[in-house]
Amino acid sequence: DQKTIKMRAIAPGSYAMGSMGEGFQNKGVQSPQHEVYVDAFWMSEKEISWEIYQEFLYREKDHIRADDYGDLVLEIDGLSAATMPYVNFNITSHPVIDVTQYAASMFCKWLSAKTGRFYRLPTEAEWEKASRGGLVGKLYPWGDGSSGAATKLNYGKTPGKALVVGQFASNGFALYDIAGNLGEWTWDWYGAYSADSQSNPRGPESGTDRVYRGGSWWHDIYRARCAHR
Repeated sequence: DQKTIKMRAIAPGSYAMGSMGEGFQNKGVQSPQHEVYVDAFWMSEKEISWEIYQEFLYREKDHIRADDYGDLVLEIDGLSAATMPYVNFNITSHPVIDVTQYAASMFCKWLSAKTGRFYRLPTEAEWEKASRGGLVGKLYPWGDGSSGAATKLNYGKTPGKALVVGQFASNGFALYDIAGNLGEWTWDWYGAYSADSQSNPRGPESGTDRVYRGGSWWHDIYRARCAHR
């Protein structure tokens, strides 16, 4: 069923978030490396497809009653829609593109109200733990090497577009396209890392930019690294 969101359970645990050192391995702002503990959580197996998102995008108005949320009226507005004309590029089984972090959050709120189950974007710490797939100290979701990367993810403008979700092998947590294809929004505002150990961090309370992860079909391979932000 192309309108089913299959969730994967991610076990609780600690890991080294970010990277250390200089040069390629530390390209971007992902240092200092620090220990992070994350509670158990659930993650969508695949990027949200157009078939699912259009149920949210093309609604006229939702009057939803859910025990945990009360009465919700979710209006369509320019911020919670996809950006035109790029929305027309979304086709069957492809991931939804060109939506803001706010739009992605509103989709989660709508989905929670429709299903009676709580959905939200992953925190940056949760996303990185999920991307690592249980591997320790590796650069990418599949390991350290970038050779043969074209068989592992969609990146580098070849073939030059987003592809059908789930075309490449999953990582160790059975998550597809966690690297490449499309960048993925997280819950967090962008902020500098601390070297201190943390438990379930959620980033700064406010900011100017939200964090997205994973790189995309447009980006070079270094943006597909688990630690890149």
